[in-house]
Amino acid sequence: MMESLTKRQIHYLTRSDLNVNQWDSLVRDSANGRAYALSFYLDTMTGGNWNAVVLGDYEAILPLPFRKKWGLKLIANPAFSQQLGIIWSRPVAPAMQQ
Repeated sequence: MMESLTKRQIHYLTRSDLNVNQWDSLVRDSANGRAYALSFYLDTMTGGNWNAVVLGDYEAILPLPFRKKWGLKLIANPAFSQQLGIIWSRPVAPAMQQ
């Protein structure tokens, strides 16, 4: 199990570093994808203030919408976004979800 985890790297990417085509394809094709996680929706609702955690080559993604308060970035769901979370192409090991 640990060997497979080390082969797939987890990356923190800024919005400008994301591959939007791969991102949106995963959201559309996954069983647990929601419209709230599509890049254009996040861009619109956050003003482009979101980054992401990406597993491997977009095997799993986690959008991180943020806002600034007193100069600090705070993770916060944007308005009208009820469900954001890990989106995957195939189920992720429970140990990675914690």
